Amino acid sequence: MACNNCGKTNVPCGCKDGPFTTNPGCACPPDANCMVPNKCAEITDTDCVRYTGAGIFVENAVGNQLTINQGTSVEQIIQQLVLLFSDPTCVYSNSSCQATTHVYPYAVGNSSIAIAWMYSPTAVNYQVEYRPANISTWSTLPVQSPNSPLTAVISPLFSNTWYLVRVNSFCTAGNCYSVILQIKTN
Repeated sequence: MACNNCGKTNVPCGCKDGPFTTNPGCACPPDANCMVPNKCAEITDTDCVRYTGAGIFVENAVGNQLTINQGTSVEQIIQQLVLLFSDPTCVYSNSSCQATTHVYPYAVGNSSIAIAWMYSPTAVNYQVEYRPANISTWSTLPVQSPNSPLTAVISPLFSNTWYLVRVNSFCTAGNCYSVILQIKTN
């Protein structure tokens, strides 16, 4: 959906005429190279775009459903859909273990990547795993408690290199991975 009401008077920013809308307070995402960050930026952080249509039920081949409600960010919708069709046990409230969603980088440097994620209601601990995109072995950060901030800084890393990053939610019965992010250092 392409929409730009910037510069027009008495017209809200974002696309108010469709099922997705931009939150009024959102600005350029922190990783975007915006000259003057503002809520009318052409680059929109998927966390700032919210679904405003009627509830949607998505069903996979084995009959598991995912409900998408008003107010859910596009970022969460995409991550939950990926989990639904890759490992449906990681999405549902009746699962023994639920993956964290809303995994995103909030700072990327030459030798580090800082990520954050949303709380999983079934996780007792989290562990961030990462690897260069061309290497098959995952490295891990120390296990984190859900009582600590749900953030981590991965370093030292090589500059100008693509990395894969995921968060493993450890539950009382099993574990469940988040979606995998692909992030390039500066």
